[in-house]
Amino acid sequence: MELKVRALNSNEKYACNTSAVKKVFRSENVYISFGFSSRDFNFDTFDQEKPQIKGTVIASASINKRDRLTFESKHHISFYVIKDLKYESKAEKTFVLSCLPLLYKWYREVLAEPETSPSGVRIFLMEWHNGGFKTHSYRYR
Repeated sequence: MELKVRALNSNEKYACNTSAVKKVFRSENVYISFGFSSRDFNFDTFDQEKPQIKGTVIASASINKRDRLTFESKHHISFYVIKDLKYESKAEKTFVLSCLPLLYKWYREVLAEPETSPSGVRIFLMEWHNGGFKTHSYRYR
């Protein structure tokens, strides 16, 4: 696991802290970014199958199954900056206890797919909207 963290401004936070993520993904070969790759989530301009997002994407994961030879180095998990003052410690606790295990479950399921499964980039999004969480999962070809 490789972990990179960008410092936050005083009015910002992440969905959870790095220690919670390290606990879950400690034995995985994954690149994890806390605002380092990007502070905000943006869809790829070529992405035709993107889900409808009404809130803020606070975390994403992607696994590239296009290039089977470099498959091991194509796992990315990103946590994005949250500026919503309503995202408090209760929301963070819910994220750690419920959402982080969902993310890990999705991650392991995609890795377990057989070699014959369709190629492409598998994407998982965690959205924060109206005080709750919503997940989205899709494939980018």
